[in-house]
Amino acid sequence: MKMRECALRYVRRGFVVVPANGKQPVLNWRKYQSVRPTETEVMAWWVRLPDANIALVTGRISGVVVIDVDGVSSEKLTPTALVESSPKHYHYYYAHPGGVVPCSASVMAPNID
Repeated sequence: MKMRECALRYVRRGFVVVPANGKQPVLNWRKYQSVRPTETEVMAWWVRLPDANIALVTGRISGVVVIDVDGVSSEKLTPTALVESSPKHYHYYYAHPGGVVPCSASVMAPNID
């Protein structure tokens, strides 16, 4: 399946996605923390950038919070969807609890954002 179709599937499930080069979004994604792109916009991004990766805009807009764990033990986290973003770097996906969830780089513990 092409990345464009994958991106559109995510959008149809309520997630906000933007194209990325590796892990870095290739457009100003901050706008999409509060504005959902249309399917037409998403389609156009991947027509223009067919090999782009898919970056998920987390937070209330997508209904997702991600805990980023870098190279440390994480047995105490509640089991959930998990992606190994690179060796010993993990993203744990949780439903957004509502309200404001601030970025908390290394507040929970060292190497946990």
